Amino acid sequence: MTNTLTKIQTITVGSTGVSSITFTSIPQTFNDIVILSSTRSTQSGTGTDYSFARINGDSSGLYSDTWLRNISGSPSTFGSGTGGTYLISGYSVNSGATANVYSNNSLYIPNYTSSSYKSSFTASSPEQYVANFDSTNYIVAGLYRGTSPVTSLSITNGSGNNFSQYSEFTLYGI
Repeated sequence: MTNTLTKIQTITVGSTGVSSITFTSIPQTFNDIVILSSTRSTQSGTGTDYSFARINGDSSGLYSDTWLRNISGSPSTFGSGTGGTYLISGYSVNSGATANVYSNNSLYIPNYTSSSYKSSFTASSPEQYVANFDSTNYIVAGLYRGTSPVTSLSITNGSGNNFSQYSEFTLYGI
């Protein structure tokens, strides 16, 4: 069986930046959904700034994540969290890193229309290794213990800063 990506919507951040984006009225006609994004944060410094997703606006503690992180020059680290109020949806290069370098993120949610819990998979990596940049790669397995179909999805910059101009998010149905 050949899977086909069908673009549903793209959101590109304008010159003032935004702290979050939201996809609403997600069609219920696909098997899975994926959000591909290219992001940069207004957070100062050369590190990364995480972003998080909320399904259907739910912040009730039904989320959990398990992650593997590799920071350049350091051993990989593993972690997990339960009872959270969001899914990790990616990481953004901070504003102190080399100009015009963004992080590439993928948030995949299979079987998003079901009445079962929703699993997710996130992969995140900067566009390039930069000497003055905390070059961090992440993979994250997530679980949302809500049973309603996914009809909206918000992605927010985790530090309270904004996503920088030209950050882009595209929602696809599979």
